[in-house]
Amino acid sequence: MSSCVSCDENSVSTAGASSCTACNAGTVANDDSTKCDECAAGTYRDAHMSSCDSCDENTVSTAGASSCTACNAGTVANDDLTECVNCKRGTYRSSSMVSCEPCPGNVYEQEKATQCKVIAKVTVKVSECETRIETSVVYGTYTWTATDPEIHAELPCLYDGKFKARKFCTASGLFSETDFSECPSAVSTIVSDLLQEIETGSSETQEEMSDEMKDMTAVEGSKLSSSDVQKVSLSIDTLINLPDSELSNNTVDNLISTIDNIQTNTDVTELQDQQASDELRESAVAIIRAVALQNNNDVLKTEDSIALGIAAVETTDTSRMKQMLTLAGDLNVVKGSTNHKDDAKTFFTGELTTTKDEVLTVVYYENDKSFPSKTTSPKSTDENMLLKEVAHSIVQVGVDKKEGDASTPDGLSLVASVIADINIISKTSSEILPLEAHQNVTMTFKVTDKAEKKVLSFSKRKTIVRQKLTCSFYNTSHTGERGWSEKGCETRSVFNAETGVTEVKCICDHLTSFAVLMSFTSESNDKEELVSLVLLASSLFCLALTAAAILPNKKLMKMKSQKINLMLVLALMLSIVFFFLMDSFVAAEEEAKPSIPCSIIAFLLNYFWLCQLSWMVVEAVTMYLAMVKVLGVYMSHAMLKYSLVGWGLPIIFPLIGVAWGGADFADPKTCFIKYPYGIATFYGPVVLGVVISWVLFVFIVKVIMTAIKTQAEKTDEAEIKMRTVSGYGIDPDI
Repeated sequence: MSSCVSCDENSVSTAGASSCTACNAGTVANDDSTKCDECAAGTYRDAHMSSCDSCDENTVSTAGASSCTACNAGTVANDDLTECVNCKRGTYRSSSMVSCEPCPGNVYEQEKATQCKVIAKVTVKVSECETRIETSVVYGTYTWTATDPEIHAELPCLYDGKFKARKFCTASGLFSETDFSECPSAVSTIVSDLLQEIETGSSETQEEMSDEMKDMTAVEGSKLSSSDVQKVSLSIDTLINLPDSELSNNTVDNLISTIDNIQTNTDVTELQDQQASDELRESAVAIIRAVALQNNNDVLKTEDSIALGIAAVETTDTSRMKQMLTLAGDLNVVKGSTNHKDDAKTFFTGELTTTKDEVLTVVYYENDKSFPSKTTSPKSTDENMLLKEVAHSIVQVGVDKKEGDASTPDGLSLVASVIADINIISKTSSEILPLEAHQNVTMTFKVTDKAEKKVLSFSKRKTIVRQKLTCSFYNTSHTGERGWSEKGCETRSVFNAETGVTEVKCICDHLTSFAVLMSFTSESNDKEELVSLVLLASSLFCLALTAAAILPNKKLMKMKSQKINLMLVLALMLSIVFFFLMDSFVAAEEEAKPSIPCSIIAFLLNYFWLCQLSWMVVEAVTMYLAMVKVLGVYMSHAMLKYSLVGWGLPIIFPLIGVAWGGADFADPKTCFIKYPYGIATFYGPVVLGVVISWVLFVFIVKVIMTAIKTQAEKTDEAEIKMRTVSGYGIDPDI
């Protein structure tokens, strides 16, 4: 080498090194690639991973771990995923449950319970709720003392003792979520003072007050309560509507940054408050409307989680004009744009017509934190974990379903695209206009490929998991249920094989906030599974009867063709036996690795299914030699040679798969060979064997048809009989 080069990923070196050393499993290279640091407790890294990942749900690890250990039934992982702790008295957790659940009435159990015991006609008094210290970034730290069941506990609010925080001790001896609805937050005074300053007038300019609001939400955004969010929204609206003032570019940027800080930093629980979220979204619309009314050019303002765009019409023509909404292209955080930067401008496009007196405005939201809905799960900071929980929950629901029953579990829909809030504003009246009759808005969203593949790659035998993409709008009507609805929207989706992204075209007959929702359905196949098991068991029984009929008959056992049939029967029986065993080792987790028994089953299934095919080909060859070639063909040690082909040749292919794929050879969700190894180790040999068998079959049929045409001659009839006996081992006269 002419110069020093950087070490590869997860390999390190010291000064003057001539090579790099790979980090062991459980460690990861530091930023300078000079030292291997241990993975933190609660995380792990095996030799095939690029970074330390968090342990899955109810699995734990110590520092430097290469894998995580599952918690036993009756225990649950702590918040740090470092220790399995016992379920509290009055609760239980079986191996299939996610968390420790309270026992129902008249059912009770001790600590570390895996199930609850029914106590008939006995009233059991559960122990009191234990003392607990609770820390909230928004409301402060509270110490809840031991409380008797079915009693409301109260504590003075930390930042204003006139109000109370409340917590209920359930009959099971567990505290409920704390009710902080009366309590001010740690920054309520700051927010109130800022609002009062704006409302009463100040020596500061509009731009200075907006800058102060931006800085406050940047530093204290995580401490805002839902009430604080409402006050900030009111401050924005008041600032915009100050008399005789025009919004400067810096003021607009500050106000947009304020909303972005709230979207990014404020706890999702506070933003899911209906009134707080409504007022925050209305403030965003108020900003863009104010800019649109004082600006005649296209505008795009972007932040990390929000962007505001204006498509102005510059023409004297009064006819409707076509406007393309490609404004979200500069919003770097739009889903998937980090993986498709060159194609960012097409992550959202739209078509709508406006007149010269109308302005098209769009507010883009990167997440749905300020769109509360009973039918969706708000965005998690760890999207992979959220999707994993979705898939796990679907399977848990699907296991108990009846055949054909399919539904989406509550709260498991995801907003899978950027959210676009579209409005038409009249420049003359400054009002937001509805769409004209028979007019539609057409939008094309690109759904993140990561979310789609993560969920769809998860499967478990006996349960089918399906994904559905739906164009939806956010319904804020007070007459119906608030939340996402597909009414008035048509969905058309196309998967783009080149980019690996699903493009969803939405055609809607009204204007509001639009997005693509990803929902999931599960269908249980228990009846089909039972039918399959019955048929396989019947096949195994009949094959056993066939073997039992051939083995005691010494005359049949002397015939080469019957020995071949017996070998084929044995291969079929072994294949069915291992197929029965396969279901016991199928993994139930999305990213699980194949266990050793699962890998062995995959290897043996590959082998014995190829053995079936090999013995079928051997049987076809013997029939070909007997009926097509000249009579009297002799092969020394024929059964030994046939056995080498029937039992020996198939072993080569699964060995190739193991050498090629290693530990990755088997699919943990099916316990069979994984793509692409199966192409070389199973599907290729199967196609070759079928082709050989068909070629031999054609030759044999040709000989039989020729002999039938000349069957009047006695010698031909005798020859047919002789060849039939030799080929099939069956005397046609019997």
